[in-house]
Parts: sequence; C-alpha cells; structure tokens
Amino acid sequence: MKIAVAQMGARRHYAVPRILYSAGLLGRLFTDICAVKGWPAIFGVVPPAALPASLRRLRERVPTGIPVRCITTFDWVGLQYAVRRSRTRNNSDLAAVNVWAGAAFCRCVVRHGIEDFDAAYAFNGAALELLVEARRRGKGAILEQTNVPRSVEEELLQRERERFPDWESVDPFSWNAQAFAQREADEWEQASLILCGSKFVVDGISRLGGPVDRCVVVPYGFLPVAEVGPRPSRARELRVVTVGAVALRKGTGYVLDAARALGSAAVFRLVGPVTVPSTVVAGAPPNVEFVGVVPRSAVASHLSWADVMLLPSVCEGSAVATYEALAHGVPVVCTPNTGSVVQDGVEGFVVPCGSVEAIVEAIARLARDRELLAWLSSNAVRRAGDYDLDHYAARLVGAVAGRQSGASATAPLRSGFC
Repeated sequence: MKIAVAQMGARRHYAVPRILYSAGLLGRLFTDICAVKGWPAIFGVVPPAALPASLRRLRERVPTGIPVRCITTFDWVGLQYAVRRSRTRNNSDLAAVNVWAGAAFCRCVVRHGIEDFDAAYAFNGAALELLVEARRRGKGAILEQTNVPRSVEEELLQRERERFPDWESVDPFSWNAQAFAQREADEWEQASLILCGSKFVVDGISRLGGPVDRCVVVPYGFLPVAEVGPRPSRARELRVVTVGAVALRKGTGYVLDAARALGSAAVFRLVGPVTVPSTVVAGAPPNVEFVGVVPRSAVASHLSWADVMLLPSVCEGSAVATYEALAHGVPVVCTPNTGSVVQDGVEGFVVPCGSVEAIVEAIARLARDRELLAWLSSNAVRRAGDYDLDHYAARLVGAVAGRQSGASATAPLRSGFC
C-alpha cells in the first residue's frame, strides 16, 4: 500500500510522513514549503544568525529521513499563506485565511494527481478537497484531527473570555470561524478513518454528532531523552513548570490563580510565548517567572529544573509537552482537556477543567508529600516508555495499515520507498 500524505507546515517535525516512509507506506509527501525543495532550499545553507526569525523557522522545515525525490512542494501556497497570516487582525481573519489556504493546498494536490496511491492522508482544515477526490477514486481517505473541533474550541474559549475579560475581548463565533468548523465537519463525512490524539478529541466529534465509529485514538510520541535517574529530593518550595503559550487556551489564568493561593509553598515557571496583555504579566504574583520563547532544545533544561508540570488546558488535541515531562520523570497535573496519557493518581493528577481549588489541592499535596512525588516520578518514566516515537510509529502504522488493508498492527517496519 502506498499513501499520499498532504501536510501543510512541519506538524510535529514531519513525524507522520517519516514514520510512513520508514514503514514502506509513503508514496509521496505533498507540502507547502520545506527547506530541502525548490527556492526555499537556499535557506538551508545560510547561517541561521544571518536570517530573520520568520526565515529561521522556514530553515527548520526539514523532513529528515525522507528523500527529496519523495517530496512535492507548492511554494506559492505557503508563501501566500504566510503573507496573508501576517495581515490578519483577529481570529476571524485568521479563520478565513486558514480556510483559503487549506482549500488552495488541497486543490494543488488534486491537480498533481493521486491516482498512483492507495490512500490519501491529510490534516483537519487542509483535507476536504483531497478526501473528496480520494473517495471519488475509491481510495482510502485518512484524516488526522489534531485538535478538538473548532466549534467546540470556540465554545470553550468564549467561556474563558468571560471569566478573564481583561485577557481577550469576547469574540463572537464569526462567519469565518463557522466556515472553518463546517469544513472540519465535511472532512469527517468524507474520511474513511479519523485519527485522534486523545479521547478528548473524539468526545468533541461525538458532541457534534460526528462519525465516532470511524475514529481511532492514536496518542502521539516524543523524541527520546537521555536516561533519567532518580530525581533528587528537595526540601525547598516545590518547583512547577508550564510549557506552552501563555494564553487562555492553555489555562494560564488558573496557573496564576493557583500560584497566588499557594504563595511560598511553590514557585512557578512559565515557558513559552506570552500572548496576553502586559497588564496580566505585571499583575502576576511574585512566585511566577515568565521565561518566554525558548528553542525546543532548551525545554529539557526547564523540565530538569521542575518537580511538577502543570498544564490545565482548556482545549488541546494531545499536548506533547506532557509526554516530554513524563520522559524526564516530571509528574503532570493536567485536565482531561489536555488530552494527555497521564493516569490520575499514578503519574500525576487529572483535575477538572477550570478548577483552581483542585489544582491548589494537587500541588499542595505534592509540596507536603515528597515520597508521593518521588513515586509519581518513577511511574512517569515507566509510562513514558510506551509513548516514544517507536511506539507511536507502531500505533500509527497499525491504525492506518490495519484499517486500510487488514495488516497486522504489530508488523515490523520496513525500509521506505517512493
């Protein structure tokens, strides 16, 4: 079986096409822009320091492990998408640009042709026209739903905007956002298989009456880390890290409220882009540090600093930061909406979304009981062993090949071909 993967951007560093290539299943990777094909390849030989930030990000779009001959790019779509995104003024504008880009990209793939492949694999919002063509030709139509559906996300975020009115203005569910949500729903109807990173995503599809019988939960994986030994017992205040954007969707408001309530019992470090007004940062309690954006390679040092990760997300697909925390032996306090693989009371605590009281109780308990913290830490490392890239590859190939051709989920990976 040969699969055509259509992927805008470098989602999880091209993990899906790399895995399918290694398994001998990748027919072709269609993408908008990458740094190994066409004119953008020139940036791959330019020193990063000589490039502006936007082009440094482009330079990092490298589908490692996939031969250039297996890649087709549509540079003009990626370039126009970047320009149009830079001109957006609000979420409604961004939704309109995403609808345009997804449709334009899919039309390019369809015009190129998928007749030589047995199935098409694409991602929500940038899949519809391709899945329609795949079904028309009697081929498999695989959709990856990377986040909770847009209309569910909008409902959850509107509730947060009302709770934290100084963070974001109340943004009505615009016509453009509705168009994106409808596009997702149309993609579900065309898909023969819908891959979801967590049960939370499946529940969102179910809530909207979507085809849950075609949904399969495939948790993600993470890049391997150095072997983690026992974490030292520390008598000082508990160290709590949050990795991700400082924003409503990540539950940052609850992080700050919990920090105020806990006072000197814990210190908090927020690692990621700050997308809230400066007044929010200025009003944060003194036990909170805003680190800002760091390179992906630097995240490990912040996880090594931490005793606990706190990620009380409002809406996610499946937060990869939680996988990385487990691999570093860092217990995780999160919500069901985080889409993590954490088991409540085993590798951390799963608390109700929006409950500051539950967060405070969990963090305070770990600050008091360092033996419990150490036990959760050792469990975290064991749990992470099932969620590295090799295990993710086995789950992904099992779901795709099993549904499309009846192949065994445990079949060994073969060398790739194009």
